[in-house]
Amino acid sequence: MPTRHDRCRRPATWSAFPLLLCCVFATSAGANPPSENTSPSAPAATPPAVAAPADAREPDLESCIAAFLAARGWLDAGETPPPSDPSTALPLPGTRGVAVILRHRGRFVGSGDDWPVGAGDDRMLRRAFARALARAVGDTVIAALPRDLRDSTLKELSLEIDFAGRPEPLVGRTFAECATRIEPGLDGIAMRRGGGNAARWAAVFPASMAASNLSAAPERGFLGLLGDLELPLKDLPDLVRSDPVGVFRFPSLRLAQTTPTEMPFIRGRGVQRYSDADVTPAAIERFAASTLSRLALSVAAAIPQAVTKELGGGGERGVEGLGLFGNYEPVPDQFTPLIAPPLEQALAAWAAASVSTCERFNPELRERAHRFAVDLLVDLALRTSAEESPSATTPPMAFALCAVSALGDPEKLPAPVREFASLAREKLGVQFKSGNVGDRALATMASAMALVGDGRVAGTTETRAALDALWTAATPPELVGHLPWLALAEVAYAKNTGQPVANGERALQILDVLLPAQAGFGRYPSDDDLRGGFRLTGAGRNSVNSQSLRPGLGLAVIASQPGYLPPERQADLVRRVRSLVRFAMELAVDERESLFFRNPPRCQGGVRVALWDSTMPVAANAMAILVATEAVEALTSPAPSQADAPDAPAPHAGDDRATTDPDDKNRQPPSEEGRKHY
Repeated sequence: MPTRHDRCRRPATWSAFPLLLCCVFATSAGANPPSENTSPSAPAATPPAVAAPADAREPDLESCIAAFLAARGWLDAGETPPPSDPSTALPLPGTRGVAVILRHRGRFVGSGDDWPVGAGDDRMLRRAFARALARAVGDTVIAALPRDLRDSTLKELSLEIDFAGRPEPLVGRTFAECATRIEPGLDGIAMRRGGGNAARWAAVFPASMAASNLSAAPERGFLGLLGDLELPLKDLPDLVRSDPVGVFRFPSLRLAQTTPTEMPFIRGRGVQRYSDADVTPAAIERFAASTLSRLALSVAAAIPQAVTKELGGGGERGVEGLGLFGNYEPVPDQFTPLIAPPLEQALAAWAAASVSTCERFNPELRERAHRFAVDLLVDLALRTSAEESPSATTPPMAFALCAVSALGDPEKLPAPVREFASLAREKLGVQFKSGNVGDRALATMASAMALVGDGRVAGTTETRAALDALWTAATPPELVGHLPWLALAEVAYAKNTGQPVANGERALQILDVLLPAQAGFGRYPSDDDLRGGFRLTGAGRNSVNSQSLRPGLGLAVIASQPGYLPPERQADLVRRVRSLVRFAMELAVDERESLFFRNPPRCQGGVRVALWDSTMPVAANAMAILVATEAVEALTSPAPSQADAPDAPAPHAGDDRATTDPDDKNRQPPSEEGRKHY
């Protein structure tokens, strides 16, 4: 029997979709003004609505496409047909409710929804459309236009319609408990007050939550529904004492377009854009280049001079020392914080430097990345009065030194970068000996990468001893979060000393904690669009997101080094790295998806927090680039032979070892250390 998520994915492959090419627009003449009948409580001057068949459980794709094209015709006409117009009677089998969203060149301008009492009917789309169009006409920008321009602007609006399937009750004692049963991006939420013909319904659709970037916070949706139903702001235990209230979730089918003339396509969670087979070296290079370009667009070179002075900037550019903007939020088109903290600036510089040294990438990209890395390091070194000190904590110093080591001869770097690198080496030398496990791991990684040349954190023998001690400094679950730094240190040490990589057995123990949590492999069933990510916070919602990239970097580093593990395990890791990169590519916003936001150039190529959260953290984008540079090596390196294998335990059998391993139930999940962000 297919799962609920299978049912949500199924529309993407329904054979009815080619009907897009043969459907025609339904238009109407003599329509009433768009504000007519826009109140949910207004009397409906329409013939009796016809309910959809009671046995239909999911929206019928063919009917939804026809309805979409009819609504597109109304939008092109710039008005809603009158309620009595027979063309507004659009049967929608399996559809319980409808939400309409209108955008102007990516900017949200209006929405409307309709959830009839009892069952969906054939005029609910007209009612939802009328509300959305009335709000679009009242949009501040559109309302200020002259009448002729306003009419032409309405025809330029793009359309998205969310068709709700049949709701199913949510089991939970509190709203917070109910929220844990919502799959973000897949489920809408509905609330019913009262029963029978006197029942009142309100719903929040997946498309509406995505448009406001609230898919990751369904508990906020519940609060909004309480207001819609005029219920007091109480939790479920207190609420049900005074009112008969029901809470539900529902699947939906989202049809959308990015331009007024584009045919509709299925949008949202469950529609996989990439498969493992799409992850080729050329695709990885394009992915790294696109994400790097988006970071380059986030350099604080466009801050007004007045703001620059407030932030303490100076120099000819007016923004000297500010570096990158902070995390980008596409919905409001803003950065939070305005300027990225030193850790993220340094991580981005290291990511750019890693592209510049990746021999699998083309020379033009590498040169561009080299210049970008140097610019970021200069800005990091030239701290303004309003910025945090990059030498106050270990991570920015370690990441900056990794970037400096990757860029080659330090004497060719600008003086501010050389001076900052010297200070970082001095301070990391202290953390190298007495810091906590996390600080020592980062300092040791920086030390291993800087073993060649005069600018060392510590000597060869001291670095080797520190690295060996770190592998046993904590339990495997506690070391999951440090795996990338330890693996990178081992590889750098081997490269710079000519010795083989070590501690393969300990790396296997950590991988045996991490790999069972990879979506699409083993005990965790997964939608195709999540395959390759890691469930680091349990099996519930929000658990597979960009946090997967940090331990994934460790996985990619190990997979890129023939001889690190036994050949059988190495081959398995390469397959998993391919899936990990597939997931990272899924997180990135492509050209078409960027058109759903206000500022498409700022979005395109950006790696999101999750498939249901459009926020683009600087750290996640930098980490994705680091994963890409290691993954392309893993996918192009020759397969290891038995002669390369270290003395390590025999591998588990098959990809499904997480399901069949009898010790699996006794394994600990990754610890909180393993769940931390960068």
